[in-house]
Amino acid sequence: LQNSFQKSADEIRNVCLIAHVDHGKTSFADSLVSTNAVISARMAGKLRFLDNREDEQTRGITMKASGISLLYGPLLVNLMDSPGHVDFSSEVTSALLLSDIALLLVDVVEGVCSQTQVLLRQAITHGQTVILVLNKMDRWGSLLCVELKMMASEAYTHIVRLLEAVNSCVSQVCT
Repeated sequence: LQNSFQKSADEIRNVCLIAHVDHGKTSFADSLVSTNAVISARMAGKLRFLDNREDEQTRGITMKASGISLLYGPLLVNLMDSPGHVDFSSEVTSALLLSDIALLLVDVVEGVCSQTQVLLRQAITHGQTVILVLNKMDRWGSLLCVELKMMASEAYTHIVRLLEAVNSCVSQVCT
């Protein structure tokens, strides 16, 4: 196992999770960590594995960026979970500066929020490749499609508007 973590630079990916507060970064990180059998898949999303400080567990929010190295095939992925709350933005900046790739998680029900825009701008400014992750699809499906009885065409329109909002943020940064 020790040798499997010794990789050449082209086999290493430094990835940072960024998102507005409560858009699911830490739960998403738990799911990724569970794929390496560090935690059970059953506990993913509940354990908050990368929130290893007592105050983070008590408050239920990430306050310090933290990371873990995971193996995915031939790749070593250094995954960093970052805070979503604006009060801890310096932690996000540090995590972004250590990363090559930023996974931008957006809660499909809440959509693009103020901190989403700030984080997207920051990631692009620092030169990261940004990958959009539409998160909490299970919540979206039950809330919008079941409870609000949204038609398939309305659900499609909702997703298109969300993508347009993200693209609008990107175009504002890039112009």
